[in-house]
Amino acid sequence: MEEYVPRVIIDGKWGTGHGEFGIRISEGELIIPDGITVDDKGNLYIMDIVNNRIQVFDSSNSFKYKVDVISFQEEWSKDKRTPLLLNFPEREFEIDNEGYLNVFNIKSEMVKQFDLKGHLIKTIQLKEYKEKRDKSTSEIIFFKKKNQIVIKLDNDGKTDKKFTLPEHLSLKNYNYNVHYLDSDMNNNFYFLLEDHILIFDTKTNFSKEFKMFPMTTQFDEHSICIDKKGNIYQLRIDGDPMDNIAISVIKWIRRK
Repeated sequence: MEEYVPRVIIDGKWGTGHGEFGIRISEGELIIPDGITVDDKGNLYIMDIVNNRIQVFDSSNSFKYKVDVISFQEEWSKDKRTPLLLNFPEREFEIDNEGYLNVFNIKSEMVKQFDLKGHLIKTIQLKEYKEKRDKSTSEIIFFKKKNQIVIKLDNDGKTDKKFTLPEHLSLKNYNYNVHYLDSDMNNNFYFLLEDHILIFDTKTNFSKEFKMFPMTTQFDEHSICIDKKGNIYQLRIDGDPMDNIAISVIKWIRRK
């Protein structure tokens, strides 16, 4: 099995300045940046909840600009303990197929849409956005006996894609903890299975498996993103939440 090894590309620091990240512990709960995604130009977007913003880093990993998230500020002013966590089903924010950055506020049922320079384009109803989004959003279905994952891209079944896992990776053993991440420019499909990245080719045949090593923090679909070249990025938190905790962005490099 091939392995990826981590290379730190952003060595994060705690604070409120450009490129710094907010941290807060409230009633034993650690509130830290939550969510990372990447656009077609290699810019990284990181949800900095405590500082009420999304921070953007360019392809050279330097701070580029920030997008203020007013809904966080409003919630902090009402409740000093915890902010409104943007509880959209898949992630708190996303870049859509048209190249807009969308930030969700479930409480007000609104979506704020920004261009990739941080300028507010419009605010739309969450229901309206979700109806449009669901037409192109995948749904994952698991078939235990076949050890198979099916991605439903629409409701007519014509574009369903079926992925059969290799025998040594049983859905049953992993409690169906599989997340679809993205596809690259070559239409390879990437899945996260605990600390494994599974890659299927354009015909949905199993192609490669990478173990991300060493695994020091829990992996989830919010902390990992894939760019169109197939590079893997992770927002990683290390250390004791009550003592010494560090934040970094990792680019995983295939070990030769």
